[in-house]
Amino acid sequence: MKAGKSILYVIRQISFCLIWAWVGFSSTFSFAQDEVHCEEVWLNLKAEDIGSIELPSMICGREVYLSISRLFDFLKIKNLYDNELGELHGYIYNSKDKYLISEQELKIEYQDSIYNLRPDAIKSSGNGLFLKADYFEDIFGLENEFIFSRLSINLKASAELPIVRVAKREQLRKNLQQLKQEFIADTVIKRDHSFFKFGNGAWAVQNIENSESQDFRRFDLALRGEFLGGDLVADLSYNNRNHLDSRAQFYKWRYVNNSGKLFKQVSAGKVNPGSISTLFDPLIGVQITNRSSFSRKEFGTYLLSDITQPDWMVELYLNEQLIDYKRADNAGRYTFNVPLLYGNNKIEIRLYGPWGEEEIINKNINIPYKLLSKGKFEYSLTGGYLEKRNKSFYSQLKMDYGLSRQLSIGGGLEYLSTLNKNRFMPFVHSSVNLRSRFFLNGEYIYGLGFRGNFNYTSPSSLRLDFNYSRYNKDQDALRFRYREEIQARLALPVKTKFFKGTSRLSYLQYDYPNYTLKRSQLTFSGIAFGRNFNLNTQAFFTDFADPIATSDLSSIIKFSDKLFAIPRLGFSYSTMSLNYLRSEFKMNLFEKANINFTYDYDFNYEQHNVQLGFRYNLDFARFGGVANYNKYNTSFSQYISGGFEPGQNDKFIQFSEDKLPGRGSLSFLAFLDLNANGKKDASEPVVPELQVKSHSGGVRKKSSDGQYSFTQLTPHMPHYFELNSSYFPNISWRLKDKSLSIEVTPNTTTVVEVPIEVVGEIGGFIYRDEKTVKIPVSGIKLNIYDENNELVGQCLSQSDGYFHFLGLSSGAFSLKMDPDQSKRIGMTMTPVLFDIQNDIDGDIVDGFELFVTSN
Repeated sequence: MKAGKSILYVIRQISFCLIWAWVGFSSTFSFAQDEVHCEEVWLNLKAEDIGSIELPSMICGREVYLSISRLFDFLKIKNLYDNELGELHGYIYNSKDKYLISEQELKIEYQDSIYNLRPDAIKSSGNGLFLKADYFEDIFGLENEFIFSRLSINLKASAELPIVRVAKREQLRKNLQQLKQEFIADTVIKRDHSFFKFGNGAWAVQNIENSESQDFRRFDLALRGEFLGGDLVADLSYNNRNHLDSRAQFYKWRYVNNSGKLFKQVSAGKVNPGSISTLFDPLIGVQITNRSSFSRKEFGTYLLSDITQPDWMVELYLNEQLIDYKRADNAGRYTFNVPLLYGNNKIEIRLYGPWGEEEIINKNINIPYKLLSKGKFEYSLTGGYLEKRNKSFYSQLKMDYGLSRQLSIGGGLEYLSTLNKNRFMPFVHSSVNLRSRFFLNGEYIYGLGFRGNFNYTSPSSLRLDFNYSRYNKDQDALRFRYREEIQARLALPVKTKFFKGTSRLSYLQYDYPNYTLKRSQLTFSGIAFGRNFNLNTQAFFTDFADPIATSDLSSIIKFSDKLFAIPRLGFSYSTMSLNYLRSEFKMNLFEKANINFTYDYDFNYEQHNVQLGFRYNLDFARFGGVANYNKYNTSFSQYISGGFEPGQNDKFIQFSEDKLPGRGSLSFLAFLDLNANGKKDASEPVVPELQVKSHSGGVRKKSSDGQYSFTQLTPHMPHYFELNSSYFPNISWRLKDKSLSIEVTPNTTTVVEVPIEVVGEIGGFIYRDEKTVKIPVSGIKLNIYDENNELVGQCLSQSDGYFHFLGLSSGAFSLKMDPDQSKRIGMTMTPVLFDIQNDIDGDIVDGFELFVTSN
């Protein structure tokens, strides 16, 4: 029956033209008739800044009538119809802006006014009430223009319609979700926990041969997977000098549940405590914390209130995205609750007056990650022993609490059994945010000393950081000799006629018992005269030697897309001579291979150094080598590394590039779900035309067969993906879900199967049987039911009686007239049974000729 569709389409178009020719002819001679003939049609209505729809309408001669309820539904205008009174009522812009349209009394009540209508102003049919287009403009301010030749009507509102407000609010919600990385997906895929599952691994081999020393060989093997529902990582390292040194090995098991209340992470093995003491050996133990495994994003809200001119429109932008808007009150006041994110928050207020006035107010609020939102409590508890020092026990308890939006406090206790003077170290710390641009952080450790940090960010992006630490003379927890440390950094953007970039000035000072060491550094990096430049000048000062001052200048010279050079020059102010000269050349031979050549000359030691290297990336490994020569020695090094993971498509294991440790990967497999079971069967073909977009970062790759994969994804958190079917070659292929939220499993490539539905369509004509003449009937609503009598689709007949519906899965269906419409207009239709059997191109069942009869 598929071939019949083209024939029916031609018949439909011919009949449509004949009907319109008849309508135009009858309208031309309408003056000789008692009543103008009216024809129900579908017009393409285009609303400015909103969109377009096919709108049920009536054309009577050259006059056009629009369906009131359908138009108001499209514009999100509330409308309720009273069958007994024949009245339609609701409100336009707000609940006080009420209206009433009466067919029986031929009147419209709106905004405390009554408009009496002419007898031909309202018409009715089985599709409800139709109002002449002129009245929509004269009464409700809905300007419209009917274009007869195109059968379309353009509409423009004089004020902001509800649908515009709804669309703006929806866009604001999307903008806010984008900033917070919070999305609502069609389907949520949670992580599956396993008792044991191998995830992936990595390996690396390195060999260094040196003419003046012992050769060095190293082998590394990393194994990652899942055990008892947690992440398991084991990194093994061997070399020919230290062999299997236990301190060079790493192993850790970590269980993560970011929705947990008492704890969110439990780790066992070699853990990182973030200790105050200096630990020279790895810590083997257990760590429990209620901190989330991923970085905090949302901090809280900030109440922003100000005064402008009365009735001005105020828009709120956060990090250049519109997130809210409102109109100032009669006194000019406006208030926003601004959601704040960790990091820098660029807030912009745009004010618009009624006569085109415009003002912009900028504000920056920086939220450091050390600051907790109000009422939030975090803790971590760690305990264990230092490797190779079995009698050295270590433990730490650390707690933090958000006292207010500007103040966080915390403290804890650290214990290390091998210390004599600082075995127990209680500590307290606090973080304060002052006037949104100043941040102060301080910590005091009993028996050890104190340290603090202050930073400031100006509206012009100037940033100042200052750190100060002072330690007790007799402490034995920190294994360095200086008692006082001062660090200061100043960064400022620079923009002149010849240079655009950043400048950084830093100062570092260490106070030792017998002397002081100072270092200052000034750096300019940016673009000058069309080239990238980096100038770094530093000076060293001590109490027992002359000052040393040097400068380093480097640039990047691009000869082509595949060849560039990095020249470097060092200069000494002490000797007023060159220190060194270096030139590095890099060339991409083709997509997967490159070589580099470096030449150095040290003027102080009169020494040349030449280095030649290459690298080649295969699909399963990366290998390369480096040759180095100078007057003291010659060395050659070779390396090869790669990764492996469980194989797909009946492969036991497959080799691949090394995956980033601790991250997860997703591979999307789109296929035609011919049997509608939601799983890919061997006979179901792959659909390479599916487009996948990530809103959570990661590295996107597309394979030769068109499948998308994303690597280096942060695990244990939902990642939002949008699926796009615009490039599908067949309109019968449908996506069930257009967005997915997927919780990523670490150290594993998860295959996400995306079933593509294949749907069928039906089509035909509806007539009213008037003896020997078949008269097309428009506006008949048809309901489609499956074999369980569940409603699965609806369609309306058009002006030529044609109906069509696309979107049916395989199965048995029935086609019936809508019972509410049947009762309202007093007409019935005999139900029709049909079957859909979809193949790869779907199925088409058409040729229906249905008849409605009066009761």
